[in-house]
Amino acid sequence: MKMSKNFDLDSLINANDSDNADLLQSFIKLIDNNYSYDGKNPIKPEEIAGLVSFAKKSKNIFSKVKREGYFMHSLIMHGVREEFDILRFSAKSVFNLELKSKLPKNGVEMIKGQMQRHSHLLSILSKRITVCTYITKTEQLFFLNTDNELELITFEELSKKIDEDFVNQNELENIDSTDLIISPYSQPKEFAEHNYFLTDEQKQIKTLILNDSANRIGITGGPGTGKSLLLFDIAVELKRIGYSCLIVFCGNLPEAEDITTHIGIDVIPIKRLTSAIIESKDVLLYDEAQRIYPLDFNVIQEIKGKKIILSVDNQQTLHISEKNRNIQKFIEDNSDYQIHTLKRKIRIDAEMSTFIKLLLNKSARNIQPAAFSKISVSYFENDEDAFAHIENKCHNEGYVSIELTEYETKSSRVIKCKHFFDDSFSTHDVVGREYKNVLVCLNRHYYYEETELSRGLLKYNNPDYYPHHEISCTFQALTRVKNKLHLVIIKNPEVFIKVQEILTMNKDKLNA
Repeated sequence: MKMSKNFDLDSLINANDSDNADLLQSFIKLIDNNYSYDGKNPIKPEEIAGLVSFAKKSKNIFSKVKREGYFMHSLIMHGVREEFDILRFSAKSVFNLELKSKLPKNGVEMIKGQMQRHSHLLSILSKRITVCTYITKTEQLFFLNTDNELELITFEELSKKIDEDFVNQNELENIDSTDLIISPYSQPKEFAEHNYFLTDEQKQIKTLILNDSANRIGITGGPGTGKSLLLFDIAVELKRIGYSCLIVFCGNLPEAEDITTHIGIDVIPIKRLTSAIIESKDVLLYDEAQRIYPLDFNVIQEIKGKKIILSVDNQQTLHISEKNRNIQKFIEDNSDYQIHTLKRKIRIDAEMSTFIKLLLNKSARNIQPAAFSKISVSYFENDEDAFAHIENKCHNEGYVSIELTEYETKSSRVIKCKHFFDDSFSTHDVVGREYKNVLVCLNRHYYYEETELSRGLLKYNNPDYYPHHEISCTFQALTRVKNKLHLVIIKNPEVFIKVQEILTMNKDKLNA
């Protein structure tokens, strides 16, 4: 576990005023918890200048204890990605200081968004939160008050908000920030209560869309970039300013009425969409639009006089025909659509991403060894033992089991890819959702291709006709996890051995 080092403000002043550049660099290297050894993201001189200015302005105001216990450049990397310039922890409170050389071009609104986001993230510590931004050029202190608004305060006022004790440990390193990532589908109550935040990228795209006069808009982005959350948030804002909105989910949505009740906006599965409903709305927002059938997409193309917003990701197609239709490419190539792309993931877990990449392609390159502490695996030859294990994981340990979607043949009514565990979710039913702990079964039909063209790729040898793409469905299941992933491998030694090699790669390299 990474152990951050804290510093005191007076020591910083002394190192800075020594006129010894090597000493100051040595001091920064010791206290900067995100120090760049490769030189790609070095600490900026204006950041040091801002921190020194803050330290000097507060010197005769803060007590000696209040000048100690500061952490520089703390980074949340699991669940969400966010960097904090300065943090100080006490038994009952947290103080966050952000440093700006001058006000951004967008003024206080830009820094307010960052401060609100930080306050929300730090709230998981269940302590009193004080968030400030210091502007070096004007020597101003902006404070985020309980109404989530900014106000200018003095150093004397700030001193009263900082406790007369401090904790030597950076408590940010121990938090589980996955609880701050919500899905409007699986957590509509939390969404309705606005227990979430948008990233700067999401906010920028939201502003562009709300100010866009185009009637055809596309939101693209890979898994975990927050397309659904952004789409719902846009719908809420459009409703607030007087538009009648409808969110259309392009798949099954049995909980549609519950979501509608919580968020106050009509949400329906696409199979319930009628021309009368379309006519009654000003704005139609389609989520998971990569799954739209051709007939339904033709209806969209023929709608006139209404704003249409499509959220689409061709990586998350589950059927061969969906991949071939490639709705995303169609709208990207169509001049009628204004496209906005989310590039940064809001669900970030580098180790989980690395594991999934290696599981799906054992020949993947440019992979960094990792501990994979949140991934576990069990092996079974006996079905009864496997079932009992999955049942315990789901009923007693909070895991959600996800399996390939069952398919019933039209002629004989035989179920293909029948679920091993009765309470499992189908991959088609978890699109757009996230779950804290996920369990995925890998049966004997999975194998690794060894042909020249696709060497090392995970494949699925289905003896029966199955209309969905098995590996795409498996990818969908794996990427629903927010915290822990547990694999249950049944009667498949080859895949188990590969998973073991991934999970122990760090240890194996050290002992090579």
